[in-house]
Amino acid sequence: MNDNDEIDLLNLLFKILKNWLLIGTITLVSVLVSGVYAFLQPNVYQSEAKVLFEPSGSVVVGDPSASINALSRMESEIQIARSEEIVFSAIRDLGLVQDGRMDRRERALDVILDRMLSRSMSETDAEKSVERIREFVENAVRVQQVGRSTLLSFRSETLYPDLSRDLSNAFAENYVRVQIESKVRSAIEALRVVEAAVVDAGADLEASQQALERYLLDNATDISYESGNVEIALIADDLQSNSESLAGLVASRDRLNKTISDRNFEALGEEFAFDGASDLLAELQAQAFNDLERRRQALLERRQADPTEDISQQLAEIESELQGLAGDKLSQMVEQATLAQERQASLRGQLEVEIFAADLPADIASDLFRLQSDAASARDQYSSLVDRVDELSVQTRTQVADSRIVVRATLPNTPSGPNRQMITAIGGLLGLMIAIGVILVRERIFGGFETPDEVLAAFGTSRYGVIAKTKIHPSVHQLIVGNPFGPFAESLRRINAELRTAAQEDESLMTASDAEAFPLGSESQKMPTGHVFCVTSSVPNEGKSTAAVGLGVLNAMLGSKVCLVDMDFRKPSVHEVLNIDPSPGFAEYLQGVSSEIPLQTITVGGDFELDVIPGQPGFTLDAEAPRVAQRLKSLIAELKAEYDVVLIDTAPLLAVVETRMIAGFCDAVMFSVRHGFAPRGTVTAGFEVLRGVVSSDRLITGFTFFRGRQSNYSYAYNSYGYGTN
Repeated sequence: MNDNDEIDLLNLLFKILKNWLLIGTITLVSVLVSGVYAFLQPNVYQSEAKVLFEPSGSVVVGDPSASINALSRMESEIQIARSEEIVFSAIRDLGLVQDGRMDRRERALDVILDRMLSRSMSETDAEKSVERIREFVENAVRVQQVGRSTLLSFRSETLYPDLSRDLSNAFAENYVRVQIESKVRSAIEALRVVEAAVVDAGADLEASQQALERYLLDNATDISYESGNVEIALIADDLQSNSESLAGLVASRDRLNKTISDRNFEALGEEFAFDGASDLLAELQAQAFNDLERRRQALLERRQADPTEDISQQLAEIESELQGLAGDKLSQMVEQATLAQERQASLRGQLEVEIFAADLPADIASDLFRLQSDAASARDQYSSLVDRVDELSVQTRTQVADSRIVVRATLPNTPSGPNRQMITAIGGLLGLMIAIGVILVRERIFGGFETPDEVLAAFGTSRYGVIAKTKIHPSVHQLIVGNPFGPFAESLRRINAELRTAAQEDESLMTASDAEAFPLGSESQKMPTGHVFCVTSSVPNEGKSTAAVGLGVLNAMLGSKVCLVDMDFRKPSVHEVLNIDPSPGFAEYLQGVSSEIPLQTITVGGDFELDVIPGQPGFTLDAEAPRVAQRLKSLIAELKAEYDVVLIDTAPLLAVVETRMIAGFCDAVMFSVRHGFAPRGTVTAGFEVLRGVVSSDRLITGFTFFRGRQSNYSYAYNSYGYGTN
C-alpha cells in the first residue's frame, strides 16, 4: 500500500468518525426495525428424513464404477425427488387441500391483503388453492445431497412440527415409490416389446420350418429314387398325410373354440354331427348333444308359447351342459392336435435323418443345408426371446427400488428458527453499511472538499494556501494583532505572498482599463503603482469576507498602505467583521450621484491604519450598467494609484454576475474554498467561471478550515438578493 492509499484510508476513517451521530442513529433504527421484525416472526420447526441411493451393483465388492456412477446421478435424483409428481403425491397423501392450516382465511396477512385488493377470499382460495399449496410445499421441503455421499436429505421447515415431519416422510416415501413404479413401467414396456418380437420370431420359425418341410416333401420322391432308400418316400407320404390331418384338426379346433365363445348352440350341432364311423366316443357325444339340443329346443318352444313361464334356470342348466360337452370335445381336439404335432415333428426328424444320411446331389444338399440353418437360427432366436419374456415377467413382479429410507423424520420438539439474534445482528450490520454508504455518497455528491490535495486535483492549480482553523466572523484584526505569528496569521501571510507573487509576474501593471481611467495630460493624477487583490468564492459562507479582512489587517501591519473595499453589493459583511458602520454613500458614488468616495479609516495594532470602503446594505445597483461599470473601473484605478494594496471583497461567483467583471480588473484573485462545506460540483463550477475571466497564473486557491456546521444554502438570485443582513 502506497502513501496515497494510506492517506485516503485515513481520510475515509475521519469522515466516518466525524459523522458518528448519523451512523449511530441509522444503525440504531435498523437494529430496532430488525429486532421488531424478528420478534414478530413465528417459530418454525424443522424435520429431516434421509434416503440412501443405492442402485443395483453399487454395493458389489470390486465394482467401484457402480459407486462412481451413483454419485454422478445424484443431481438427477435430486431433480426427480423435487418433481411435480412427488409434490402432488405428498399433497394427496397428507390431504393438504382439505387441511385447515392451508386455508388463506386462517392467515391474518392474507386476509388483510385480500381486503386491500377488494377480492373475495373464497373465490381466490378456490381458484388458486392447489397452486398455492404446491408452491408452499415446494418452498417448505428442501432436497439436497449429504456431502459427497449417495445420501439424500429431505428436510422440511414449517410452522407446524407434525406437518414438517409428515412432509419429509411423504417426500421420502413417494421418492422410493416412484423409483419402483418407474422400474416396473420400464420392465412392462420392455416385456411388451419382447412379446411382440416373440410373435414375429415364432412366425419366422414356423415359416422356416414349413419351408424346410415343403422342400423335403417336394423332393422326397426324387431323393428316394436316386438314393435307393424307399423308407424316405414312405416317411414323406406319412408326413404329408399327418400334415393334412393336423391342418384339419387345427381348423376344427379353432372353429369349435369360436363357436363356444359365441354360444352359438345351433352351430355346435355341426361339430357333433356323426358320420357313421366306428368312433364310439364320437357317436356317444353326438347322441348326448342331440338329446340336450332337443331338450333346449323344447324349452325355447315352451317359453315362446307361454312367455310368463320361468324356464331360465332349466335353460341355463342345459346350455351349461352343452358348453361342458363342447368343452370336452374341444379338449379332445386339442389333445389330438398335440399328438398330431408331435407325430409331425417326429416324422420330420426321421425324414431329415434319412435324407441327410443319403447320398445327395450337390444342389439338394446345398439347399437343405441353407433351409436347415435358417430354421435353426429362427429356433435359437425364438428360444432366446421366450427366455427374455420369462425374465421380464419375473422382474415386473419382483422389482425393488434403488433407494431405501435409512432415517425417518421425527417430530421436532424445539423450534429451529427464526434466529432472532442473527436477524437483529444482520439488521444492525446492514444499518451500519447503509449509514456508511450514505455518508460516502453525501460526501462525494453533496459533501465538500476535505483536503487541499483534493482541491488541487480538482482545479489543477499550483498556487494555493491553507488558512488555519478559526471561527467565521471573529474579530479578525484582534486575532491577528493579538497573535501576529500564530497559525491564523501565518496562513494569511502565505496567502498574501502568493497574491503578491502572482501580481508581480504580470509585467504590465498599467492595463488598458487603467489608461482609460486616467486621461493623458492630467498632472494631478497618479499612475497606478499598487496591487489590486480580490477575494471571492463559489457560494456564500465560504469565509471570503473573513479572509479579505484578515489580509487587509495583515498588510496594514506590514507597513503597506491598504484599502479594503466591500463590493458585495447585495449582502455586504465587511462592516460586520470590523464592527464599523456601513457606508451610506457608496451606492450614490457608483451611480454618479456623488463624487466623494465614502472612505473610513480604522486603527489596527495600535499604530497601523486601514482604510475601508464598507458596503451599503439594502440598495439596488446594476453593476453591469455602462455608467456603473465605468465608475467601478475608475475607482479601482484611483485606489491602485493611491494605495500599495487594494483588497476587494466580492459577492459569490454563482450568485451574481458582476463578480466576474470585478475579478477581471484585479491583479490577482483569491478563490476561497471552505473545508467540507459546499458540494464539490458547485465549488468546481464557481472555479471554472472564475477561470474564464482570470488567467491561471493570477488565481490563488485559499483552502479555509473555518469551523461551523454545514448548512443548507442556495445561491439563486432570489435567495441572495437585495436586503439587509
